[in-house]
Amino acid sequence: MKIGKNNVSIGLDIGSHYLKMVELSEQTSGIRIDRCSVVELPHEAIVDKQVMDREIVVEQIRNLVKNGRLKNREVNISVAGRGVIIKKIVTDKMNEAELADAIEWEAKQHIPYDISEVSLDYQTLQSDREKDHTDVLLVAAKNDLVFSGTDLAQMAGLLPTAIDLDTFAVQNALHYGNYIPEQGTIAILHVGFNSTNATILTDGVFEANRELAIGGKLYLEQLVRRLGIPVKEGLQLLTKGAPQGPVAEVVDDVIRTTTEKLVESLERAFSTYWSKETQTPVTRVILSGGGALFPGIRECLMERMTLQVEVADPLRSLSLDGSLPPNVDGRLSPTFTLAVGLALEGLGKADGRVKFNLLPAGDKAPGIIRLLDHKHIFAGVIAAGAIVLIAIVTTLQQGVAIHSLKKQAGALDREAEMYREKIALVEEYTQKRNDIMARVQIIEDLDRDRFLRVRFVDEINRLLPSLTWLDAIKELPNSPGTVIIEGITTNNLKVSEFMSSLMSSDLFETVDLTVSQQEEIGKTDITTFSIQAKIKGAFISSKPVAAPQNAKKKK
Repeated sequence: MKIGKNNVSIGLDIGSHYLKMVELSEQTSGIRIDRCSVVELPHEAIVDKQVMDREIVVEQIRNLVKNGRLKNREVNISVAGRGVIIKKIVTDKMNEAELADAIEWEAKQHIPYDISEVSLDYQTLQSDREKDHTDVLLVAAKNDLVFSGTDLAQMAGLLPTAIDLDTFAVQNALHYGNYIPEQGTIAILHVGFNSTNATILTDGVFEANRELAIGGKLYLEQLVRRLGIPVKEGLQLLTKGAPQGPVAEVVDDVIRTTTEKLVESLERAFSTYWSKETQTPVTRVILSGGGALFPGIRECLMERMTLQVEVADPLRSLSLDGSLPPNVDGRLSPTFTLAVGLALEGLGKADGRVKFNLLPAGDKAPGIIRLLDHKHIFAGVIAAGAIVLIAIVTTLQQGVAIHSLKKQAGALDREAEMYREKIALVEEYTQKRNDIMARVQIIEDLDRDRFLRVRFVDEINRLLPSLTWLDAIKELPNSPGTVIIEGITTNNLKVSEFMSSLMSSDLFETVDLTVSQQEEIGKTDITTFSIQAKIKGAFISSKPVAAPQNAKKKK
């Protein structure tokens, strides 16, 4: 599918944290990058593929178009998430016309939604099966996902001409970049902000796909919790790394432990391909998306999976018109994989691979009738036929316009009916979001040092000896940073062990024993104690601090 003038195509990647745009053009020397641009979205403007703040997202798309200096407004977009279905099915041998008639019945058997609630497309696959069967790849997306993407583009002044799935647009970029071999089984991990899109290909042909619930967001949340830092600072550490020191060690540990969870999720989702008995084991992994920038993630994957892992560079097979924008350095190339794949599809460069268009039929760009200027026609003939030609063209244009307007009016009526419930739902979500944000603001105002409080309580819980229970942890009112830790244990040795652990921690300046006495409860000797400790930095406020969950109250 070629779009625009001079074979120009634009891919727009509407991500949860960044918007990316790539404009490609076909030249005699190959495919050229004419423009590319990226803008950041505010945190939680899009959550789990749901647009929470439509006005901000639309405004940022407009900024993306402005920064990219786009002249062509036709774009390719894509969808992903829980509302997307990909099914590889086998049907009786059919020709194209028979398959087109049968596909709706097949879809009803394999798609867990009412057929009226989804947009469908399909394509036959290469197959080694018997001649009386056909392999078909069936895809569907909930209409609200499709309409959400088209609405955002249209509200920003763009014209969507195709809607593909993230999975196949990414494959297209990797095929064109010569990352996908003709033989063997590979895994593609496109690590996005909310999730990871994982795909298995065998001999270059699609086998399976899963949306894994582990993405950059989990890495970020773990890092923010461990270091007690703002989200923006956490993003900087994840994408640019940290200098050597304690912070770098925490970043490395977060990358390692979270990547371990990602691999476990991948192996569960595709257990067949990691089984010792499999005939088609995965031999290589291609890593793309924003998560490919995380420091050390490639090495962690290689160590855990004992496989070759390659970070995708979708720009390497494309020529460049001038230089990249200041905010787009070559290191960011993996994040443009999806946008490049969408733009390549717009140029018809799917390399013989599968591609889909879930755009409703009524919204697909119609053919444009152009009147060509014939330069070498005699002036007398032009003058004689001008009036007749103008009358014919005017009549045709009016007929086409009337027919188009009627068609559009009918489509708008149908869409308006569908949108009524969606508009009410969006308004409800917006009100809920505003309520949640107001509550979050109150919580932030009341408890700005909560991360440090969590660290304090975690440290106490970690250092607590066995057979020792805490009654209370409280701060001296007139001495900020000085806490009293009260509890019970079996003997004085346990008290001594607890104090030694506290003194060895880098969290405390001084540790003093104020009370230690023997008591008897039900013929059992116990020791009650009270320890006074001074905390470095005095970060605890005058608010009471809860004891760890294993604390035991005296009766």
